[in-house]
Amino acid sequence: MGHAYFLEDGIEENNTFEGNLAVFTKHSSSLLNVDVTPASYWIVNPQNNFIGNVAAGGTHFGFWFNMPAHPGGPSFTDKVCPRNKGLKIFKDNEAHSFGRYGIWVWQFWNPRGNGSCGSTEPNETTMT
Repeated sequence: MGHAYFLEDGIEENNTFEGNLAVFTKHSSSLLNVDVTPASYWIVNPQNNFIGNVAAGGTHFGFWFNMPAHPGGPSFTDKVCPRNKGLKIFKDNEAHSFGRYGIWVWQFWNPRGNGSCGSTEPNETTMT
């Protein structure tokens, strides 16, 4: 119950999630909002690779991009800004049969320049 595959703090980069299967991700009765509305793949830093993964059914979301302004928890630093970072690789993934959305991109993700905290130039990012 809660998230199936996830990155915890937002500091995590250069990991590869490839060929994974998440089936019927259910909400929990946890006090954390993100566990009450879970995703099969909860992505808090887009500088990771997601290739050929499947999210098959669940109460809320298949892939949820929810980048914080800065990493949280024990990894907290104001020198890293996940919301400014572009997407590394997101290709050949599938999501179906969810209570809400197969893929949900949180409204505050706005890739900028080289992804640093001071970047202001818009940066295009793509999913295939």
